[in-house]
Amino acid sequence: MHSNRRIVVLWIALAGWLGMTEPGQAREATVTTNSGRQYTGEVESDNEKGIKLIIAGIPTSIAREDVSDVTYKLTLHEQYMERRPQLKDNDVDGRYKLALWLYEQKGYLIAQQELGELAKRFPDDARVKRLHELVATRIKLHKQPPATVLPKTTVKRKPRPATDVPRPTQRTTPNKYNRLSPEQINIIKVYEIDLGARREPKIVIDRDVIKEFVEQYADQDRKLRGRKSQQEFMRASGARQLRTMFALKARDFYGRVDVREDPPVMADFKKEVHRNYVLNYCGTTQCHGGPDAGEFKLVPHRATSDETVYTNFYQLNQWQRGEGYMIDRDQPRASYLVQYGLPRGEAKFPHPGEVKGWKPYLLGRSNRTYRNLLDWIDRLYRPVPKYPIEFELKRVVDVKKAPAKNAATAEPADQAPPK
Repeated sequence: MHSNRRIVVLWIALAGWLGMTEPGQAREATVTTNSGRQYTGEVESDNEKGIKLIIAGIPTSIAREDVSDVTYKLTLHEQYMERRPQLKDNDVDGRYKLALWLYEQKGYLIAQQELGELAKRFPDDARVKRLHELVATRIKLHKQPPATVLPKTTVKRKPRPATDVPRPTQRTTPNKYNRLSPEQINIIKVYEIDLGARREPKIVIDRDVIKEFVEQYADQDRKLRGRKSQQEFMRASGARQLRTMFALKARDFYGRVDVREDPPVMADFKKEVHRNYVLNYCGTTQCHGGPDAGEFKLVPHRATSDETVYTNFYQLNQWQRGEGYMIDRDQPRASYLVQYGLPRGEAKFPHPGEVKGWKPYLLGRSNRTYRNLLDWIDRLYRPVPKYPIEFELKRVVDVKKAPAKNAATAEPADQAPPK
């Protein structure tokens, strides 16, 4: 899950251990009490009982009921994640200044990634070349193993902790398909999330984003007016904050919300629909997962990864023929995803007969997979959301010469949001 994010986290952690990024693992925070007094130090613990800071080596505990506000200082990696998306890929001056700042902050590995991409795009820029060489020298001085270019990422949120990431030297199967980026996957999660569920989903929205949202929309919602109301909203759960964004149709903030888990409907797609039906039946090499897939293609590579699961879901959600849809949320039984699995004599839209070796998978309407498939489609969000994503699945013939590139997330279209 989120392999790109995990690899980045692994390299950043390794770099920190080698003294190549921010020293130490503790997070620094400023705690403001109800009386207005502020304490700044390294956070040793933060739980329902209170916050414990280490200030000048002295443990200082503050009870939860006395805490008015907590502001965490961003790590170097998080600051980079916030700055980089604000720069266009062809902004050589801006990106060079960012790389220089990373170098000055001793974030050599991240600087090397940024400069490596700049060197390819602007091979004649002498300052980029000089700084690139200087960074490489610094890495060697720290006895860093041969540097590996980090996967390109523009994730704005804090990545999830790495748990089962393969070591950087471990071989992995080349990915011959471009797939959705972490940002694009996240925006699908935002649109498909169920805020009416009994258990609130895990949602994190950066404090600065909430501040910006409050400033921009305070005049449209009385709950966002006044210092007391705003402070209460700042302390609210991510689900409540997102619910307010939906209510105000704040489309420009959707992509800045970090959904930390699969919405239930997507978790079921990943576990049941995608694994047992989409790939094992539709996505075989003889059908839509092979070289003769035709106009509708599925990604068979690394089947359980988020990149593959969400890319295939997006492909299914977008594909249509004539007046029919692969996934018809208004009429689940009419979905081609369902119809193409039925025996041709029972299907309203039978599977094209020219496909060699095709066999029905959904043997009758009492079939368990058939019922589960209809139930899953029926639980998808309606009306059909128009994800602000630009993406076209392409197969890369030579991975080394032509690495797959994910299309950048587009600006949301001027349309009514799904929430």
